[in-house]
Amino acid sequence: MMDTKGGESRSIEQSTAETVVRGPKTAFVESLGTNLSLLRKSLHTTDLRFKTHQIGKRSKQSLIVAYIDGVINPAIVKEVNRRLETIDIDNAPESGFIEQWIEDSFLSSFPQMNNTERPDRAATALMQGKVVILLDGTPFVLIAPVVLGDMLKSPEDYYERWLIGSLLRSLRYLAAFIALLLPGLYVALVNIHPGLLPSELALSIAASREGVPFPPVVEAFLMVFTMELLQEAGPTPIGQTIGIVGGLVIGDAAVSAGIVSPIMVIVIGLTAIAAFANPSFGIGITFRILRIGFIITASILGLFGIILVYIMINIHVVNLKSFGLPYSTPFAPTMVKDWKDLIIRAPMTMLTKRPNLLATEDSKSANKGVKDS
Repeated sequence: MMDTKGGESRSIEQSTAETVVRGPKTAFVESLGTNLSLLRKSLHTTDLRFKTHQIGKRSKQSLIVAYIDGVINPAIVKEVNRRLETIDIDNAPESGFIEQWIEDSFLSSFPQMNNTERPDRAATALMQGKVVILLDGTPFVLIAPVVLGDMLKSPEDYYERWLIGSLLRSLRYLAAFIALLLPGLYVALVNIHPGLLPSELALSIAASREGVPFPPVVEAFLMVFTMELLQEAGPTPIGQTIGIVGGLVIGDAAVSAGIVSPIMVIVIGLTAIAAFANPSFGIGITFRILRIGFIITASILGLFGIILVYIMINIHVVNLKSFGLPYSTPFAPTMVKDWKDLIIRAPMTMLTKRPNLLATEDSKSANKGVKDS
């Protein structure tokens, strides 16, 4: 009648993939029962609901869809459960199997669901009107639906005052553009449009490239490929630091050998640092893929190629959906009221409504805050 079987399990520890300076230090583990208790500990509400599914014809794993009744749009819950019932596989060792099976477009490189191992982040998503999918055997839970702006948000944005949170989030957006466009811009300006550079800068770049046997696009690919190898060699936070240091050491050796120019090492170093500022690993992988496309088109068409690829990416994002929700919301379709928690995070006393894009049953989440007496 009751699932009372025990067994060895990992103790609750601090998250290694999503480290924050300020905030709860607990993280989900591989035990589904423990994860449910962590979620209940974060949300003391009688409206918290769990829908159980069985995944895997042979493994018979338990999968739970969590949501808050009276807050979430029932259509979202219905659609998530419908897609989960279509899963027909032998085994799902990780939630990534579930994500790939029920996502809207498998051809897109953009993640259409978020994943986290932090209970506080999952609880916040539930209170906003989203669903959380927990699979037995993995510490990473899925959050759906999501939009592009969710990929650049961090729990720490809400734990600090609104000015600090807005500054951190703005820097994160700037870092995303740097990680995506900087190598392509360098190749376009040096290889195709050197006349757009100031005379002093153009002469300095030309002097630094003296004796380099490769064109700028080959330089860029050599350094980008080196950084990608170093990042794959150390996926942990410490490994990322080792990757940056190793890349700079290798870059310095390559400059001394006359293979690449010093300015290219600076460009790739800035790109790598900006890429590590992304809080979502999935969107970071997407930027790494798109960066290659920008470099190729920039070497052929220059700035026109960069603009062309950027327009194509925007067209794709506008047409992409996450469980029926437009991925580009609240930019397109435009929902100005949701901009209070987009790039600039408004003061907490102004965030009294849940996101309009989710069409929740209960849209109010707080009062107006402290009032004058």
